[in-house]
Amino acid sequence: MAETAECNPDCSAATCGDGLVNAAAGEACDDGDPSPYDGCTAGCLEAIFWDDLEQPPEASGKWVPPMGMQGWVYQPGRWSSGNYSSVSVSERLSSAGFMVPGPPPPGTRYQLRVRHRYRFDNNRFDNDPAGVCPVRSFSDGGMIFVLPAGGMDVRIGPTPQEGIELDNVGGCVESDENPLRSLTPPLAYSGISANDPTVTIESFLDVSMFEQEMIQLVFEVGYDCRNCWEGAEPPGAGWTIEDVVVAPFPMPP
Repeated sequence: MAETAECNPDCSAATCGDGLVNAAAGEACDDGDPSPYDGCTAGCLEAIFWDDLEQPPEASGKWVPPMGMQGWVYQPGRWSSGNYSSVSVSERLSSAGFMVPGPPPPGTRYQLRVRHRYRFDNNRFDNDPAGVCPVRSFSDGGMIFVLPAGGMDVRIGPTPQEGIELDNVGGCVESDENPLRSLTPPLAYSGISANDPTVTIESFLDVSMFEQEMIQLVFEVGYDCRNCWEGAEPPGAGWTIEDVVVAPFPMPP
């Protein structure tokens, strides 16, 4: 029988997640997997960019090789912001370019979803009893940008609800502050994600304004000139990106 919005050709009920693509029901794909961090969302719509970082970047072709002083480092399943800097510097991780198509399916919008965690110095988990940085500060952190082809950076993350305003309390002179602090407002992912360095969090960021444009995703981490760890740098310091997807997702109610 022919498929309908209610029934698959085998007469089973059409349900997103059953592993059968039913175009009449508006499904563009159906991998039977509820994870949004692959090529098919939990709403059975195709991602326009995704990477679970299980493949190295030279095999996936989804990332521009980092070229900075400190650099981002690929580790199996994640990108890490690499060696933690003790100088004033910012380093970028950029995706390969991809096209955001025309209007998404009704009731959806294009959204970037990122699973990540971060641990920047001088927070309540990494205090400084020696008094080198006696005041709790948020002088290091990261931001997410979209770079349209031939255009200027557009910062999309963090949202005001997620972000912390970068300060310059780490003891550095003004000329050696975090380069990202010059942006207005200087909101960044700073401190420690979810107040737990082992927890991966999710960020949902709107990219619907870039329809019909070729874009790159940019993750930029910035440091001031002083780190304030208690002893040695702890595991997981810096910014870790674990899963990235851009796809049509349901509009909020």
